[in-house]
Amino acid sequence: MPSVLISAILSSFLLVRLIKGPWLRYPQYLAVAMVGSGLAAIVAASFSPELADDFIAGNLIQFAGAAAGIQLFDRVVAG
Repeated sequence: MPSVLISAILSSFLLVRLIKGPWLRYPQYLAVAMVGSGLAAIVAASFSPELADDFIAGNLIQFAGAAAGIQLFDRVVAG
């Protein structure tokens, strides 16, 4: 499980860099993406542990969680 969460954190760094730009300029998006990808990894591991440990499916789940967190944050802040 710790390796899945470390992968989720690193995936959020990459996704924020690709979507928003330099993550040092947008630390709030990095934080939201970390929480979103971590929650997605935990939920996926609770449903199916082998799915969360799978390389491709696990990364896709983490990217989707990070992207959902960023989108939700944008909608809340935009009001």
